Amino acid sequence: MDDANLPNLISLPYYGFLDAEDALYLKTRARILSRKNPFYFSGTRLSGVGSPHTPKDMVWPLALIVQAITSTLQTDFDSSISNLISSDFGITGLHESVNVDDPSKFTRSDFGWPNAMFLEMALNRWNGFPPLPKVSVEK
Repeated sequence: MDDANLPNLISLPYYGFLDAEDALYLKTRARILSRKNPFYFSGTRLSGVGSPHTPKDMVWPLALIVQAITSTLQTDFDSSISNLISSDFGITGLHESVNVDDPSKFTRSDFGWPNAMFLEMALNRWNGFPPLPKVSVEK
């Protein structure tokens, strides 16, 4: 399982712990972003990683943002953005978690952490979707 909160397994390239194209990371990422992860939820409006700290069927916008930031594929980035748009920003910004079928059901009406991460993600996109840092592992 992987949790939506940071740091998590998906975020490892973001923090510079490993390369985003590492074979084991890509297998782990694929598993986390599937129903094999008990905290991966999918519904009529969005799909993504949730948390044992919030109710079932609740996806965290923070997890969607990190999924986008760590993606090396434009299609994965675009899918994450589409899910974020479906999560409904509400009146004040991104929520902690959002129901996969009904974005009017959420936790924390304004959660500053995903709002800040969304800005970083948008700036990355504006600046040409820069690659993640390459990791040099000494043996």
